[in-house]
Amino acid sequence: MKHKPKAQEIRRRTILQAAAMSASFAVPGVYAQSRGYPDKMVRIVVPSAPGGSLDLMARMMAQKLGERWNQTVVVENRPGANFAVGTSHVAKSAPDGYTLLYCHDGVMAKNPALYPNLSYNPLTELTPIICVVELYTLLYVRSNLPHDNLDSFLRALRAQPNKLNHAVGGPSGSFISGLFKSLAGVEYIDVPYKGAGPSMVALATGECDFTFADPGSAASILSSGRIRPLAVGSPKRLRLFPNLPALAEAVPEFDLSSWSGLIAPANTPDAVVRKINADARVILTAESVKAQVEMLGLEVNPSSPEELATRIRNDIRKWSKLVKERNLVAS
Repeated sequence: MKHKPKAQEIRRRTILQAAAMSASFAVPGVYAQSRGYPDKMVRIVVPSAPGGSLDLMARMMAQKLGERWNQTVVVENRPGANFAVGTSHVAKSAPDGYTLLYCHDGVMAKNPALYPNLSYNPLTELTPIICVVELYTLLYVRSNLPHDNLDSFLRALRAQPNKLNHAVGGPSGSFISGLFKSLAGVEYIDVPYKGAGPSMVALATGECDFTFADPGSAASILSSGRIRPLAVGSPKRLRLFPNLPALAEAVPEFDLSSWSGLIAPANTPDAVVRKINADARVILTAESVKAQVEMLGLEVNPSSPEELATRIRNDIRKWSKLVKERNLVAS
């Protein structure tokens, strides 16, 4: 015999159904936005000066997403205050998917570790969309510096403290410099610049002697022959740079694993975040895009929003611990 629902149960079901319908009407924009998104211009904010890998990758993603969406996607550089100007702008923007951030772990993890009073909170004011690429930090020197290998360079730093100048490309550069000084037992002069691009120009023109930067930021200047790489900042040698030693070979524990990707303001509809993630993944699977990324010395590594969120939390814990243990400060 089939069970006949009691009047009380029928009323309960009716109430639940009504509540569900009310919830759907309470957020009508969520579904409309995801279906029609994007129906107007999208801005990707880069919180650094033009010329670095962030700028290059953001422009590549903007072009490819614009083609896929048949919509205008523009890149807007907002450098300043150690990436905080552009990042805070996005964090305070409308959470509708039309203002996005392209940044790296310096913005989302190293900044929070170094600066206790940031103008943005990466965990509560921003929403991860996708990790796009892995960044490999290299040690570069000006070509006329009379030290053509890592051992010679380190010997010079130790023998003549505070003689060489280091071009600091933003807060990540400050963090790297503090870590390098601590682990290598060396001293030199830090000269701050407004991003990786300007720091590379300073190196090429001879204003500074060396810097740490990703290959994308160095690509255009490297071909001029005015700078040269000495080592990679990974724990071991990389397939992309087989002839370069790892800094960890001479400076144990030195590891500068990094990433860059797309971020949205907090409370951006999940459907919009997932659409951007899915479309970016399609773009990043294209062999032509992978080849273009590898030419910059980077490696495609797409993630889910959840994977990137977990990585950010873990990175903040890791760098905060390191800052405390090594007593690192931003220059």
